[in-house]
Amino acid sequence: MVRLLLLALLLTAILPLTAEAQNVISGTVYDETATTVPGAHVFLNGTTYGTLTDKNGSFELDDVPDGVYQLVVKFLGYKDFFLQINTASGAAPLKIQLEEDVYAMEEITVVSDRKQWKKQFEIFEDHFLGTSRNAKDSEILNPEVLSFDEAPNTGILTAEAEQSLRIRNDALGYRIEFYLKHFSFDPRNDVSSYFGFPIFTEMSSNRRRKNRRWNRNREETYRGSFEHFVSTLIEGTYDENGYEIRAEMRKTQEELNQDNVQPSEIGSRYHRQKIIGGGARYLSRDTIRVADIFSRVDDQTYELRFVNYLNVTYTKEKESYEYRKWDQGMLAERDPEITFPQNSILTLTSDSLLIHKSGYIYDPTNYMVGGYWAFHRLADLIPINFKIQD
Repeated sequence: MVRLLLLALLLTAILPLTAEAQNVISGTVYDETATTVPGAHVFLNGTTYGTLTDKNGSFELDDVPDGVYQLVVKFLGYKDFFLQINTASGAAPLKIQLEEDVYAMEEITVVSDRKQWKKQFEIFEDHFLGTSRNAKDSEILNPEVLSFDEAPNTGILTAEAEQSLRIRNDALGYRIEFYLKHFSFDPRNDVSSYFGFPIFTEMSSNRRRKNRRWNRNREETYRGSFEHFVSTLIEGTYDENGYEIRAEMRKTQEELNQDNVQPSEIGSRYHRQKIIGGGARYLSRDTIRVADIFSRVDDQTYELRFVNYLNVTYTKEKESYEYRKWDQGMLAERDPEITFPQNSILTLTSDSLLIHKSGYIYDPTNYMVGGYWAFHRLADLIPINFKIQD
């Protein structure tokens, strides 16, 4: 079986690029009767910017860098509110009206065998938090809010959370509140996906050594990530940051059996590698020109457009032991004793991917990742307002 786990992590994001002006995002939250709503959770998805509305239903998020964000408002008994915000459009106070969610108030009773629940939770942890070094130092503090369902015919595991998940990441020094909207794991195809809305809080310590360790781990986790890769495309610094980008095609064993003759241009331009379980992938021998796949649409927007797959190697870091154990070796010709640079796969689910100059991905459902980027899960997630310290 091909161990290429494609992960659709539907987290809209801006990426930490250069120093920008600071902004204030403020407003008031109302219900359908125009009554203000105190205690609503207001935050910018995937950042450290969040607060609760005061007794008058008002909120204020200070020192927000320039960029595009997804504002999220959550309050029990009401539908989630989302708003895309571009700081370039101005800072007029927002008036937000929440809509009552009649289904949210219904009591749900879940009956589950405790032994089965524990087994399902372990699967959830592996595919949600991950199995990296950072995941080993991360913990879901309120697992009791989770319930699971396993389809009898397919074995597909899904999860729901009646409250936000509270996570402590001692490797990176973050407390995370994660509003889970979707989780599924398909054991037959070894594919998992999840999405939701995280808000980060930086942990602090009186021990300088611990703070330095957190900062070092955050920077190491960020470098080589998908977010880092996109930022280097925008800045034009992908070469100096150690990225090699190649085209990739794939053929199943059935398709290979139907091909009597391999086209000469495939043999001359691509290197063939066998895949465990049958089939092959073809990697371009030369790196591709970034200008052929990444272009500027206007002064605010970039477009990433390609066919099949992009094979991205981050040459400045080697694969970790945990990744090699997780991957189990996708390639039949690979020597398991040899450690390679970190390698990831990117594929599009639409014609192209539109990206704001700040790094905000307008529709994150338009791409999926595999390889090292798929190996990294929530325990390896960095707030999108994170900046590397000089």
